[in-house]
Amino acid sequence: MDDAPQKKPDVGIPAWVMTFADLMSLLLSFFVLLLSFSEMDVNKYKMIAGSMSEAFGVQRKIKVNEPPRGINVVAREFSPALPQPTVLNVVQQQTANTLSAFLATKGDKKTMNGSSVRLKQDAKKASKKSDARKSESDKKAEQEKIKDKLKDKGKSKAGQSDISAESEKAARLAQQMKLNAERIRKALEKEIRDGSIEVESTDQKILIRIRDKIAFTPGSATLKDGFEEILMRIGKILRTTTGKITVAGHTDNQPIHNYYFLSNWDLSAMRAVVVMRELHELAEINEQRFKVEGNADTMPLVANDSLEHRAQNRRVEIILTKGDDLMDNADPVKSGQQAKS
Repeated sequence: MDDAPQKKPDVGIPAWVMTFADLMSLLLSFFVLLLSFSEMDVNKYKMIAGSMSEAFGVQRKIKVNEPPRGINVVAREFSPALPQPTVLNVVQQQTANTLSAFLATKGDKKTMNGSSVRLKQDAKKASKKSDARKSESDKKAEQEKIKDKLKDKGKSKAGQSDISAESEKAARLAQQMKLNAERIRKALEKEIRDGSIEVESTDQKILIRIRDKIAFTPGSATLKDGFEEILMRIGKILRTTTGKITVAGHTDNQPIHNYYFLSNWDLSAMRAVVVMRELHELAEINEQRFKVEGNADTMPLVANDSLEHRAQNRRVEIILTKGDDLMDNADPVKSGQQAKS
């Protein structure tokens, strides 16, 4: 049987190959038809592409002429670097476009140089303007200071002139008061010598103290004969002066109570009113200058412990005071005080 001749295969392609080729063609046509009738979901495609990018590397932002770093055909579009996790779902590999960076750097340097020159020029102009403004402001400030100094000097000079004018006026008035006091003393020389009248003066006031024994009858407000002539002499001098005229009545501590006067207050006030009226009528002095006071026994000159002392306390005082131009700190002559010149 080993010697039996072997059967030779048939020449040509077997018949089943043609049938298989026809079947493959039909199957391919069938898949092509299926693909043509199918619809592509873009979102799914992007998801697949993303998974591919995460699997094969990160996508490049700038395409540059560099040798491929990948190890497969995907390296043309993706780098072989490992992806790094970020907040976004896109991981990029930084690549450098050296040519554009170089050109940009040169342009920036030129721009910076030009801008720096412009900035320097602008700074110089601004500094010049600021210096000019500062100089103007300094000049204005100096002018204001000079004006203020001049004003202060003017005020000080004006104040000094006012003070000097006031002091001169006060001195002039004080001198006038002294002259008036001398005139009154000369006019009442006889009465002053016998002690019926006293005249006291300062730079501010003149006080004429009249005892009641020469002016009034005891316990009344009736003038004695001859006292009107004394009041006429006093009134002629007071009429030529300025200032307030106060007429004050005083009594001793002996009580009085009669048909005309209920107390020493009534008696002292009535005596002052009578003297004021006589001065006004005899010497024609403006009644607006008068002030009347009734002090009873509240301001005695001496203690009411004897007849002589009580006689001294019974009096009428005529006080001439300078007008509103008086200084407040002057030392006035008060009724009941001894301030003889």
